[in-house]
Amino acid sequence: MSAPVSSPVSAPVSALASTRVRIGLLWAGVVLFAVAGSATWATEGEPTALVGIVGYAIVGAIIQGPRSENRVGMLLCALAGLWLLGMLLGLARMLAGAAWAEPVEQALTWPAWVLLVAIGLVFPDGRISTLLGRVLAVALAAFASVTAVLQLLQPGPMAFTGAPNPIGAEPLGAVAEAVLGGPIGLAVLGAIVAGVLVELGLRWRRADGPARLQFRWLLLGLAVAVAANIASTAANALLPPSLLVEALSLTGVALTNAIPAAIGIAVTRHGLYEIGRVVSRSVAFALVTGFAVLVYALAVTSLSWLLPGATALGVAVSTLVAAAVFLPALRWVRRRIERRFDRDRYDAQQVVAAFGAHLRDDPDPASAAGELGAAVDRALQPATVGLWLPGGR
Repeated sequence: MSAPVSSPVSAPVSALASTRVRIGLLWAGVVLFAVAGSATWATEGEPTALVGIVGYAIVGAIIQGPRSENRVGMLLCALAGLWLLGMLLGLARMLAGAAWAEPVEQALTWPAWVLLVAIGLVFPDGRISTLLGRVLAVALAAFASVTAVLQLLQPGPMAFTGAPNPIGAEPLGAVAEAVLGGPIGLAVLGAIVAGVLVELGLRWRRADGPARLQFRWLLLGLAVAVAANIASTAANALLPPSLLVEALSLTGVALTNAIPAAIGIAVTRHGLYEIGRVVSRSVAFALVTGFAVLVYALAVTSLSWLLPGATALGVAVSTLVAAAVFLPALRWVRRRIERRFDRDRYDAQQVVAAFGAHLRDDPDPASAAGELGAAVDRALQPATVGLWLPGGR
């Protein structure tokens, strides 16, 4: 009896169907994350998951869909999955009064942040390529396991409800307090994070070409997220409560998504070579936003001193002044920042502007063709330049 012959197209069709199912499940998870985040914001007034963490779920689905073997996408999806499970447990605690849900919800916090740190070890190609990286990966796994168990079994009142932990173990009380809330846990995690940054830096130094640009994107994402959160924290600490302060706080949370966005650009290499333009515009917006906040703070302080009984008027006038200086300052700063961080684009703009000015002053058709070719050569530096004219001239 002859063996059955399989169709040559059956394997590709099966693989395509499997990929579509996986992508569908990933995006269904993103939708569920958004729904749970919206419910958490509505019930607890906490926007962090919906505004600040949803980017990890989206980028994880983008990477993991066509690249199922990439560990960067796996870790992003796992991080979003832990946040989603924590939100569902929080809703069960809030809406159903499930006492057991709170310790499990809290126990997921440490592994979620550890996964964020672990992404640095497999970035950008999804592999741990150094001995130091493998040692740090083991340390991260051990730290996540220990902290999760200690958080789950920590006795005493729980953070949200204040009720005793129903599964708490008294013998672990002192150890849990020292590791989770004391200097031991922070010192261990800080040492691991420092090691991951050193490992990233060593790989960055050895990288070249597109790989170096991938590391630059990650650095940009980290810098934007850290700077935005520092600015929002400072605004909450130094400025009186107002709509602007609330907007800055929400913006700081939202810009946490700069980390997964930068990871997505670096891993997919979509827009990888736009790093100069993005850096120049990010620096320009950061400087001008800081200047506008400073103007707002000075205006509020001055008007409160001059008109102590007109607080609302002072806030309104200060907001208008800050808004009025924002766009002119942004244009002025951007022109100067682009000279440093986006020099290729700036030089190209200067060449085009000079060519246009020359044509206006001396519109000679005989020399325009040669000057156009020279302008293209200076602006784009192609290997060859050709110019087609009607009539074959």
